[in-house]
Amino acid sequence: MIKKTFMFLSLVSLPISTQAQTHSHGEGRLVLSQEGNQWLVQFVLPASDIYGFEHAPETPEQELMITKRNKRLEQNDQVIHLGDQCKLNKVEFLSSHDEGEDEHHEHEHEIEHQDIEISYHFTCNSPVERASIQLFDWAKSLNHLEVLWLFENGQGASEISSQKPFITW
Repeated sequence: MIKKTFMFLSLVSLPISTQAQTHSHGEGRLVLSQEGNQWLVQFVLPASDIYGFEHAPETPEQELMITKRNKRLEQNDQVIHLGDQCKLNKVEFLSSHDEGEDEHHEHEHEIEHQDIEISYHFTCNSPVERASIQLFDWAKSLNHLEVLWLFENGQGASEISSQKPFITW
C-alpha cells in the first residue's frame, strides 16, 4: 500500500510541479491520502491568497505578514479538520520563494505566480469520514480547491468552495 500511495502522490504532484503554467488566483489543490491510521494532507495554494502578495517580501510589514500567516498555517485547526480522533504529527512548508529565490527569471510573469505547498501528517485512531476546510474562513480570496484523494477503500476527486467548505467520502 505504501508504494501505491507514493505512486499516486507522485502522479498527483506532476501537475503541482507545473502549476506555474496553470496558476490561477483563488484556486488551489488539496490531496488527501490514507494508509492505515496515517494520513497525509497536502495543499498547493497561490501565495497571493495566503499572504496577499506573491513576490519575495520587500518590507518589514510583508515579512510580518508571512510570519503571522505561517504560524496560522502551522495550526491545522485553522486550515483543516479531520475530526477529534486525529492528531497532527508534523507540518511541512515549501514555497516557491524557497526555491531559487536568487535565480534569474527569464520572464517577469514567472515571478508573479508563486505557490505555497503545505503538508500535514496525521495519525487518526478511528475512521475519518469528512474533512472540513477552515482555510476559507480567513483566506478570503481563495474561492475553491480541487480535491483528490486515495484511501485504502477507494479514490476520487471533487471540488470544494467557500460556500461548501467540506468533503465527505
